[in-house]
Amino acid sequence: MEQTIQQTLKRHWRVTYVGFALLVAILYDVFFWGLQPGFGFVLFVAFYVLGFSVLSLLSDQIRHPKALLLLIPIFIFSLDILFYNNDFVRNWVMLFVALLMFLFSILLTLKNPGKHLFSFSEIPVLRSIGLPLTKWGHMFRDLFSTKKEKHSEIYKKIALALAIAVPILFVFGLLFVKADAVFAELVGNIFNFNFIIEEETVWRIVRTGLITLFLGGLFYTVIDPLYILKEKKFRVFKIDNTVVSIVLGLVNILFALFVFIQLNYLFGSHDFVVQNNINFAEYARSGFFQLAWVIALAAAMLIVFYRSAVHHGSHTLLKLLKILLVIQVGVIAMSALKRMNIYQDQFGYTVLRLYVEWFIYFCVIILTLSAVSISVDWKFRNFLYTSMVLGVGAMCIVSSINVDRVIARENVDRYINEGKELDMGYLVFHLSVDAIPEVKRAFDSGFEYKGTNNDLSYREGNFKNIYLGNKFRHLHKRISNKDYKNFSDIKQSWREFNFGIEKLKNL
Repeated sequence: MEQTIQQTLKRHWRVTYVGFALLVAILYDVFFWGLQPGFGFVLFVAFYVLGFSVLSLLSDQIRHPKALLLLIPIFIFSLDILFYNNDFVRNWVMLFVALLMFLFSILLTLKNPGKHLFSFSEIPVLRSIGLPLTKWGHMFRDLFSTKKEKHSEIYKKIALALAIAVPILFVFGLLFVKADAVFAELVGNIFNFNFIIEEETVWRIVRTGLITLFLGGLFYTVIDPLYILKEKKFRVFKIDNTVVSIVLGLVNILFALFVFIQLNYLFGSHDFVVQNNINFAEYARSGFFQLAWVIALAAAMLIVFYRSAVHHGSHTLLKLLKILLVIQVGVIAMSALKRMNIYQDQFGYTVLRLYVEWFIYFCVIILTLSAVSISVDWKFRNFLYTSMVLGVGAMCIVSSINVDRVIARENVDRYINEGKELDMGYLVFHLSVDAIPEVKRAFDSGFEYKGTNNDLSYREGNFKNIYLGNKFRHLHKRISNKDYKNFSDIKQSWREFNFGIEKLKNL
């Protein structure tokens, strides 16, 4: 008897997970599908992680509590959706949130009775992506199969109650219909309607079903007793230390020769560029991507040598050669950064230029970490996972910066304080509504848009009001696929609420 009760409880919890999957699918359709991401998206994410956490706790399935740390970047990214409208947040941050929510789901319940070293490649659902599909049969059996000896009496009683209740309800309903005309009309409206099945309705039903199936299979996978972390079998190819020493020595010599000969050019200032009759665009762009490839290939080579040395050992000379190469790669990274800074100073800021600059900063941090790791013989897996954590942290920082407003502010400051040219077309047609306050500041400071004869605002001579108004309309149309005559006319569902848009309505 006790064994039967335990099995029933297990089935009860499994069915509860399926119910949660269905509820998530419905809320996805209500809060997110077909809407601009905003407050509804934040609510959806909060419901999922909170619901899954509570359900895992109540069903005693939490096995890897450190997975709760993923809630930090999840909520940071989600809140960025609520505040900013730049392309990075709109196009990529939601993807990051989905990926982190998936990792959270598969890590929180991961069992490790053998106390094996953690490795992503040994997580069952990552080793076999199709594993959740194999759980559908089990899920359907839980939902639709019954134990006749236990439930047959219950079903009989339900059938008997319905057989008795339906005639009684019919009699009372008929009396109420005869007694009150309003009630009669209401009943008539309920029972006299036409079923109109639209394409969108069918797609919503199918979409909800598919999401339920996917999440249900995933949940059945992660709560399975066999969902256990496997032991990682390290098979690291051994590279002979003599070979590595010769290769690193020659590469270091080449890097040192390049840095020495090109020292002035690599770190050339504004005066150096002018004195040598070098075009700014040519100086900043020439060799930049080649240097980026140098950084990437050198980093890959260092990783291979580093991993081999950690598992098979190396001597002091080899360690020094690696550190020397890291330092020289860092020098080249800083030279690439210098080129970008000169280009920005001359031509202004763009999203791509700013992201490239930030990426180089991140590369320098990782290079510094690698130098320290090599010096203290840190385990390669520790270096790898630390780099991944730093990467997630860097993405959180970047997404939490109002990048479009930063770019607009820098460009407007260059125009106001230094008298440099302002590319208003870029601010209008390539940045989001987050840039509007800075664009307005440019117009307020006396900026005049030098339009063409085909530009309506130029011909009418009212370029400030019309051009700025067109910016409001154009930018909001880009993010909402709707057009408005006035920015103040924007009507959004509370699910689409965004602080960045809301605070601009009274600008």
